[in-house]
Amino acid sequence: MAVLFKRLVVALSAIALLAQTPFATIADLGARAEAIRDARRQLTGRTDMAAMAQWSTILAEMHLSKDPELKGVVQSLRALNLYDNESWNNLVIVGYTYVGASETAREFRNELARRRPDSNWAIQAAIQQWESTHKPHSTGEAGFTDWAIARVEFLRVLHEDRPQSEAATIEYLDAALHNQSRLPTGQALEVADLTLRAGRIFPYNPIQVARIYLDHHVRLDDVPRLLSEGVQQVLFRFRNQLANARDAEAANREVVRVQLRAHSYLAEYWLQKNDMEQARSAVRQAGGDLTRLAPTPDGPQNSRAIFEDDQKVWLKLAKRVGVEAKPMLTLRDVDWDRVKRVTLDDFDATDLAGRRWSIQDWKGKVVMINMWATWCAPCRAELPYVQKLHEAFQGRGDRLIISINVDSDAELARRFVLEQGYSFPVLNSLQLADRIDFVNGVPQNRVIDKQGRLLVEPVEGTGDAWVAKVKVLMDQIR
Repeated sequence: MAVLFKRLVVALSAIALLAQTPFATIADLGARAEAIRDARRQLTGRTDMAAMAQWSTILAEMHLSKDPELKGVVQSLRALNLYDNESWNNLVIVGYTYVGASETAREFRNELARRRPDSNWAIQAAIQQWESTHKPHSTGEAGFTDWAIARVEFLRVLHEDRPQSEAATIEYLDAALHNQSRLPTGQALEVADLTLRAGRIFPYNPIQVARIYLDHHVRLDDVPRLLSEGVQQVLFRFRNQLANARDAEAANREVVRVQLRAHSYLAEYWLQKNDMEQARSAVRQAGGDLTRLAPTPDGPQNSRAIFEDDQKVWLKLAKRVGVEAKPMLTLRDVDWDRVKRVTLDDFDATDLAGRRWSIQDWKGKVVMINMWATWCAPCRAELPYVQKLHEAFQGRGDRLIISINVDSDAELARRFVLEQGYSFPVLNSLQLADRIDFVNGVPQNRVIDKQGRLLVEPVEGTGDAWVAKVKVLMDQIR
């Protein structure tokens, strides 16, 4: 459900850009409310996509201003009964979310699933039903791996049973590509072929197909062509940005990142062909790409963590082919006093023990927040050190260690925490994680200062050295 909600928000955000009513530019709250009412009158009777986009903006504004008429507006939109209009479907779901009508939203999704069995909502309902009755047999890595493969098989059958459903195809490909190395070779090749055919509804990525061939040691002669095609594809996609001085730098980094993957996979290809000289050449090219991706002090907050992950992969590959390589970037010292801080809005979330939390529970304390998921192996490796931090500060009223779990099923997190004996508070809340704006997936660690402000710099690292580092940091932050 969390994944579905996230996709829904992304979809609505995209169409909301079409809305032309600049409510946010109206400073006077009374004038803004009147502008919203006027926009609602103008939209009466309209059901086109632009109207749906404007409605999404209106609902968001009414939600933020706690407009008492919001519930009635959502009910009026629901009464349109535009079941074949995907934008309307999404709009009504978001409207129910804004007014807190979760049970009504569930009933509406079930109705959509009945009326449109091939729709995204019907497919999501089938997936949720399967996930509610199929749990990992253990909370260890093997248990989650087996569960993921079983889920791929369920999605394969769902795709085959509903061949006209684009949603079923997308869900199957998304899960299968993430787990292709664990699939039987025959099925992995079927996934590759389906990926090549599904370009209209699923982002065609020749490099992903090349990875399948490399992992299963088949169709190797196609790999260089697919890698070259992948690079040309991204060059074509960013051609306008590359020609624009303002956008060229960011676009060029995206191109170089794809080139890095292509050169790394080409090195794997030459290794499988037993041509070490060509493999070394590809690794050196990958090293050149990596150098161009080195993060700058004013770059995106997550660029350093991404670079370090890419560097680890490249160093291992260089060692395999016998290319001398040294880390291009070492962990830096952060001047935490100068790190930007962002005030957090209030929230309402309940932990696995039933305690309700808000921003007031954090103010006056320095808080370290760890975001994790049960399906994430690095997260599970990191949590014992989160527990150590929790125990180190236990009994201190001015320090708090808390975690946010982003599993769609809170029961998975509850079982895992009980089995491991962790005692730090765990909030199962994707919405709160999104609000805190974790920048690089899971695991991720951030700090909140005593005024309830988020330090935008992630707290990188793990292990006992990381525990010591965080202790010093939390004593340093004011």
